[in-house]
Amino acid sequence: MIKNYFGDNSHPWATLKTSYLPGEYSFFAQQVHGSNLKVVEKDDLIAKKVVVPEVDALVTKLKNVNLVLKTADCIPILFADSKQGLIAAAHAGRQGVQANICQVVVRKMLELSAQLENIIVEMGPAICDMHYQVSEDIQTEFEEATAVQQLPGFIQLKKTIRIQLNTLGITNKNILNNNICTFENPNYFSYRFNRTKQRQFSYIVRI
Repeated sequence: MIKNYFGDNSHPWATLKTSYLPGEYSFFAQQVHGSNLKVVEKDDLIAKKVVVPEVDALVTKLKNVNLVLKTADCIPILFADSKQGLIAAAHAGRQGVQANICQVVVRKMLELSAQLENIIVEMGPAICDMHYQVSEDIQTEFEEATAVQQLPGFIQLKKTIRIQLNTLGITNKNILNNNICTFENPNYFSYRFNRTKQRQFSYIVRI
Protein backbone atom coordinates (compact mmCIF):
# COMPACT_ATOMS: atom_id res chain seq x y z
CA MET A 1 0.00 0.00 0.00
CA ILE A 2 1.19 3.52 -0.82
CA LYS A 3 0.22 6.54 1.27
CA ASN A 4 0.79 10.16 0.34
CA TYR A 5 0.07 13.48 1.99
CA PHE A 6 0.20 17.15 1.06
CA GLY A 7 0.39 19.33 4.18
CA ASP A 8 -0.79 22.81 5.03
CA ASN A 9 0.21 25.39 7.63
CA SER A 10 -1.49 23.51 10.46
CA HIS A 11 1.63 21.34 10.70
CA PRO A 12 4.66 23.53 9.91
CA TRP A 13 7.91 21.99 8.78
CA ALA A 14 9.72 23.64 11.70
CA THR A 15 7.72 21.59 14.21
CA LEU A 16 7.56 18.38 12.19
CA LYS A 17 8.17 15.27 14.25
CA THR A 18 8.89 11.94 12.64
CA SER A 19 6.13 10.50 14.82
CA TYR A 20 3.68 12.29 12.49
CA LEU A 21 4.92 10.13 9.61
CA PRO A 22 3.72 6.56 9.04
CA GLY A 23 6.99 4.95 7.95
CA GLU A 24 9.79 3.81 10.25
CA TYR A 25 12.49 5.77 8.39
CA SER A 26 12.32 9.33 7.05
CA PHE A 27 14.46 10.78 4.28
CA PHE A 28 14.38 14.52 3.67
CA ALA A 29 15.68 16.13 0.50
CA GLN A 30 17.86 19.15 1.32
CA GLN A 31 16.35 20.96 -1.71
CA VAL A 32 18.80 23.22 -3.49
CA HIS A 33 16.66 24.13 -6.53
CA GLY A 34 18.36 21.63 -8.80
CA SER A 35 17.62 18.27 -10.37
CA ASN A 36 19.87 15.88 -8.45
CA LEU A 37 18.29 12.66 -7.24
CA LYS A 38 19.02 10.09 -4.55
CA VAL A 39 17.87 6.46 -4.65
CA VAL A 40 17.27 5.35 -1.06
CA GLU A 41 18.49 1.78 -0.68
CA LYS A 42 18.74 -0.71 2.17
CA ASP A 43 22.31 0.31 3.00
CA ASP A 44 21.07 3.87 3.63
CA LEU A 45 18.89 2.80 6.56
CA ILE A 46 21.45 3.66 9.21
CA ALA A 47 19.34 6.27 11.02
CA LYS A 48 15.64 6.90 11.49
CA LYS A 49 15.93 10.45 10.12
CA VAL A 50 18.27 11.41 7.29
CA VAL A 51 18.67 14.71 5.44
CA VAL A 52 20.08 13.97 2.00
CA PRO A 53 22.37 16.83 0.90
CA GLU A 54 22.34 18.47 -2.51
CA VAL A 55 19.24 16.73 -3.87
CA ASP A 56 15.72 17.78 -4.81
CA ALA A 57 14.33 14.31 -5.51
CA LEU A 58 14.19 10.96 -3.75
CA VAL A 59 13.27 7.51 -5.08
CA THR A 60 12.90 4.16 -3.33
CA LYS A 61 11.51 0.64 -3.60
CA LEU A 62 11.77 0.09 0.15
CA LYS A 63 8.83 -0.22 2.49
CA ASN A 64 8.35 2.04 5.53
CA VAL A 65 10.56 4.81 4.14
CA ASN A 66 8.99 8.28 4.15
CA LEU A 67 10.19 10.52 1.32
CA VAL A 68 9.62 14.03 2.62
CA LEU A 69 9.57 17.49 1.01
CA LYS A 70 9.05 21.05 2.26
CA THR A 71 7.47 23.80 0.16
CA ALA A 72 5.97 27.28 0.24
CA ASP A 73 5.02 28.02 -3.41
CA CYS A 74 7.22 25.46 -5.19
CA ILE A 75 5.48 22.27 -6.27
CA PRO A 76 5.73 19.06 -4.27
CA ILE A 77 5.43 16.24 -6.81
CA LEU A 78 4.77 12.65 -5.76
CA PHE A 79 5.24 9.66 -8.06
CA ALA A 80 4.16 6.04 -7.66
CA ASP A 81 4.12 2.77 -9.56
CA SER A 82 2.13 0.66 -7.14
CA LYS A 83 2.49 -2.50 -9.22
CA GLN A 84 6.28 -2.39 -9.00
CA GLY A 85 6.35 -0.87 -5.51
CA LEU A 86 8.28 2.24 -6.55
CA ILE A 87 7.75 5.71 -5.12
CA ALA A 88 9.42 9.09 -5.59
CA ALA A 89 9.16 12.68 -4.42
CA ALA A 90 10.46 15.80 -6.14
CA HIS A 91 10.67 19.47 -5.18
CA ALA A 92 10.01 21.55 -8.30
CA GLY A 93 10.50 25.29 -8.39
CA ARG A 94 11.33 27.35 -11.45
CA GLN A 95 14.92 26.10 -11.64
CA GLY A 96 13.97 22.49 -11.06
CA VAL A 97 11.31 22.60 -13.77
CA GLN A 98 13.76 24.37 -16.05
CA ALA A 99 16.19 21.48 -15.46
CA ASN A 100 13.35 18.99 -16.09
CA ILE A 101 13.53 17.28 -12.72
CA CYS A 102 10.51 15.16 -13.66
CA GLN A 103 12.47 13.61 -16.51
CA VAL A 104 15.28 12.74 -14.09
CA VAL A 105 12.82 11.06 -11.72
CA VAL A 106 10.83 9.16 -14.33
CA ARG A 107 13.94 7.86 -16.09
CA LYS A 108 15.34 6.62 -12.79
CA MET A 109 12.05 4.92 -11.95
CA LEU A 110 12.08 3.18 -15.33
CA GLU A 111 15.65 2.00 -14.67
CA LEU A 112 14.39 0.49 -11.42
CA SER A 113 11.66 -1.52 -13.21
CA ALA A 114 8.71 0.90 -13.20
CA GLN A 115 6.36 0.69 -16.16
CA LEU A 116 5.53 4.00 -17.83
CA GLU A 117 1.81 3.26 -18.07
CA ASN A 118 1.68 2.51 -14.33
CA ILE A 119 3.37 5.68 -13.06
CA ILE A 120 0.92 8.03 -11.34
CA VAL A 121 2.09 11.60 -10.73
CA GLU A 122 0.43 14.07 -8.39
CA MET A 123 1.27 17.77 -8.14
CA GLY A 124 0.49 19.31 -4.76
CA PRO A 125 -0.52 22.82 -3.64
CA ALA A 126 1.70 25.51 -5.15
CA ILE A 127 1.66 29.06 -6.43
CA CYS A 128 -0.70 29.53 -9.37
CA ASP A 129 0.20 31.14 -12.66
CA MET A 130 -1.37 34.54 -12.06
CA HIS A 131 0.80 35.12 -8.98
CA TYR A 132 4.10 33.95 -10.45
CA GLN A 133 5.14 37.12 -12.24
CA VAL A 134 8.75 37.33 -13.47
CA SER A 135 11.00 39.61 -15.46
CA GLU A 136 11.27 39.30 -19.23
CA ASP A 137 14.81 37.93 -18.92
CA ILE A 138 13.79 35.16 -16.54
CA GLN A 139 10.81 34.21 -18.66
CA THR A 140 12.91 34.09 -21.82
CA GLU A 141 15.50 31.88 -20.12
CA PHE A 142 12.74 29.56 -18.86
CA GLU A 143 11.06 29.30 -22.27
CA GLU A 144 14.36 28.63 -24.04
CA ALA A 145 15.26 25.87 -21.57
CA THR A 146 11.85 24.17 -21.55
CA ALA A 147 10.60 24.95 -25.07
CA VAL A 148 7.22 25.72 -23.50
CA GLN A 149 5.64 29.08 -24.22
CA GLN A 150 4.42 30.98 -21.14
CA LEU A 151 1.89 33.73 -20.59
CA PRO A 152 3.69 37.07 -21.08
CA GLY A 153 5.26 38.12 -17.80
CA PHE A 154 4.47 34.89 -15.94
CA ILE A 155 5.83 31.39 -15.32
CA GLN A 156 3.36 28.49 -15.62
CA LEU A 157 5.01 25.73 -13.66
CA LYS A 158 2.27 23.11 -13.64
CA LYS A 159 1.48 23.55 -17.32
CA THR A 160 5.16 23.07 -18.12
CA ILE A 161 5.47 19.99 -15.90
CA ARG A 162 2.42 18.42 -17.54
CA ILE A 163 3.94 18.94 -20.98
CA GLN A 164 7.28 17.51 -19.81
CA LEU A 165 5.50 14.44 -18.42
CA ASN A 166 3.46 14.03 -21.61
CA THR A 167 6.69 14.16 -23.62
CA LEU A 168 8.01 11.28 -21.51
CA GLY A 169 4.90 9.25 -22.33
CA ILE A 170 2.87 9.82 -19.17
CA THR A 171 -0.70 10.58 -20.20
CA ASN A 172 -2.97 13.16 -18.60
CA LYS A 173 -5.12 10.49 -16.97
CA ASN A 174 -2.08 9.54 -14.88
CA ILE A 175 -1.32 13.14 -13.88
CA LEU A 176 -3.24 14.48 -10.90
CA ASN A 177 -3.23 18.11 -9.84
CA ASN A 178 -4.17 19.71 -6.54
CA ASN A 179 -5.50 23.10 -7.63
CA ILE A 180 -4.90 24.92 -4.33
CA CYS A 181 -2.88 28.12 -4.81
CA THR A 182 -0.54 28.70 -1.88
CA PHE A 183 -0.47 32.46 -2.55
CA GLU A 184 -4.26 32.81 -2.38
CA ASN A 185 -5.15 30.28 0.32
CA PRO A 186 -4.50 31.45 3.91
CA ASN A 187 -4.15 27.82 5.06
CA TYR A 188 -0.81 27.52 3.25
CA PHE A 189 2.57 29.15 3.58
CA SER A 190 3.58 31.28 0.60
CA TYR A 191 7.00 32.84 0.22
CA ARG A 192 5.82 35.18 -2.49
CA PHE A 193 2.90 36.38 -0.38
CA ASN A 194 4.84 37.49 2.71
CA ARG A 195 8.44 36.19 2.43
CA THR A 196 7.74 33.64 5.14
CA LYS A 197 10.46 31.26 6.26
CA GLN A 198 7.84 28.69 7.21
CA ARG A 199 7.15 25.63 5.05
CA GLN A 200 4.50 22.94 4.81
CA PHE A 201 5.56 19.35 4.30
CA SER A 202 4.50 16.53 1.98
CA TYR A 203 5.42 12.89 1.89
CA ILE A 204 4.94 9.57 0.15
CA VAL A 205 5.58 6.17 1.71
CA ARG A 206 5.11 2.52 0.86
CA ILE A 207 3.64 0.63 3.81
